[in-house]
Amino acid sequence: MRAKKTQTTKRKRSFRWWNILVVGLALFFCVRLGMQVKQYHDLQEEKAYYQEVLAETEAAYQEQLDKQELLYNDSYLERMARERLGMVKDGETVISTVETDLPESDVDESQDNEKDEQDNSSADNTEE
Repeated sequence: MRAKKTQTTKRKRSFRWWNILVVGLALFFCVRLGMQVKQYHDLQEEKAYYQEVLAETEAAYQEQLDKQELLYNDSYLERMARERLGMVKDGETVISTVETDLPESDVDESQDNEKDEQDNSSADNTEE
């Protein structure tokens, strides 16, 4: 009878180690799978970011191509020469206006205040 007990205990012990090994491997694979899923999501976010950057760059590139195309348009070149360089055609008369921003004077306000005070004091003197 003792022999049967030792055999069953050995089987139970070896069975326990086998269970621990299986659970450990399953846990390891679950952790690795979780890491892979996280890496996949990170790569998807990075892909979306780079697609957005690509779309913005393509739009800027197209805008530059459109501007370059304008340089072959004679009417556009003429307008830019008139606006930016101040060029005129032969026989045209140039009329230019000068726009100046004059600073507001504090002296005018103080003179107005002094006049108001003098008017008020003279009115007070006449009432007495």
